Amino acid sequence: MRLILYVLAGLLAFLVCIAAFLPASPAWQHIFIPRLQSIPELVVTGVDGTIWNGRAGFSYRAFPTSTLTWSVSPLALAAAAGEGDLRLAGEGHDINARIGLEGGGFILTDGQGLIDASFINSMSEGIGLTFPGEIVLSNIKGKASRRWFTDASGDLAWEGGTIATRTLSGMISYDLPPLTGQLLMEGEKLKLTLQHDGDSFMDISLGPDGWAKVDIYKSLFQHAGLNIPGGEDLPEPVVQVEEKLF
Repeated sequence: MRLILYVLAGLLAFLVCIAAFLPASPAWQHIFIPRLQSIPELVVTGVDGTIWNGRAGFSYRAFPTSTLTWSVSPLALAAAAGEGDLRLAGEGHDINARIGLEGGGFILTDGQGLIDASFINSMSEGIGLTFPGEIVLSNIKGKASRRWFTDASGDLAWEGGTIATRTLSGMISYDLPPLTGQLLMEGEKLKLTLQHDGDSFMDISLGPDGWAKVDIYKSLFQHAGLNIPGGEDLPEPVVQVEEKLF
């Protein structure tokens, strides 16, 4: 009996050793990358390390490259109580969060970080829109099944500044006040609301079907000193834009 116990203990130690140093790349190739391939123009590169401690590079459209690093406890994940650290960083952005397992899905907590305007401008200047400053993220939380998000919340703050926009008549500039944002779930859609002193400026939503929608309200034009498209009598929102992202 004692011999059997020794053999089992040795086998367990061997399996733990293998798991601790299991390369990250094969796991990404077979588990994560097939799911990420549903997002057009998203490229995953440079996966290395182990499935417990590793890193992977991401590039999407004209945005600067991001590096995702993770550190997860194998024993915690095995107990389905998992906790680990995630960091998504690169030129103009640095975001941190805790990640774990819950009910067969993922749970994200303690998300916070900074996104510099330069990161977003690298993409938005192609459509004639630039802005200054930093976006501060805090209190980001979320839950996700293997299919989509089931819960989300968080806060966003932007200090305000001068926006430059390209129109058919040329470039125009206007000032916007500081904005706050709230992340939430509306049905199955992730939604971000942007406000100033209780006035709704913009809503951005993304559904599991990959469609993103932007609703812009009269308050944005009024604070910017711009004419409202369609006039004051137009019902809210005064501008709607939709695009399929994946």
